[in-house]
Amino acid sequence: MKQIVNALWSEIYTQKKKNQDLVPILRDVAIFEGLTTKELMFIGRILHQRTYSPKELIFKEGEAGNGMYIIKTGNVVIFSEETQTEYAKLTAGTFFGELSLVDGAPRSASAKSKDDCKLFGFFKPDLLSLMEKNHHIGSKVLMNLSRVLSTRLRNTNQQWLELQKEVSSASK
Repeated sequence: MKQIVNALWSEIYTQKKKNQDLVPILRDVAIFEGLTTKELMFIGRILHQRTYSPKELIFKEGEAGNGMYIIKTGNVVIFSEETQTEYAKLTAGTFFGELSLVDGAPRSASAKSKDDCKLFGFFKPDLLSLMEKNHHIGSKVLMNLSRVLSTRLRNTNQQWLELQKEVSSASK
C-alpha cells in the first residue's frame, strides 16, 4: 500500500512542477502578457502538450481551425501547400494559429514541424471554458489576443502600402 500512496503523491508534485516549468515560457507569450504567476499556472493546467516528429503535419491549410500552438522546443514552418510559399520559420517561445481562437474559418496556411517539436495546444473550448470559469483571466487573455491580432493587421496594412508604393514607382 505504501507504494501506491507514494505514486499518488509523486504525481501531484510532478504536475505542480510541470506547471511551474511552463510559467517562464507562457510569460513570454503575448496572449498571456500581464498574467500573474498564479494565473499562468492556471493556464498551464489547461494546455495540451503535443509531440511532433520531423516534417510531421501539425495542421493543414483549409481544415477547420480549433486552436493555437506554443512552441516549447523545436522549429515549425508555416507555409501554403497551394502555392508552395513558405511564410515563416518559428522557433521555441513563439505561437501560431491564434486566429482560430476567434473564428471557425478554415486554416489559411499549413504548419509542419521542421525537427522534433514539443508544442502546447490552447484550443477554443479551453478558452471558452476559461471565460466561463474565470472571467478575470479570460478577459485578460481576450484583450491580449485582440491586441496581437490588431498589431498584426496594422503591420500587414503597412507592408501592403509599402508594396503598393514600390509597384507604383516601378511602373512609372
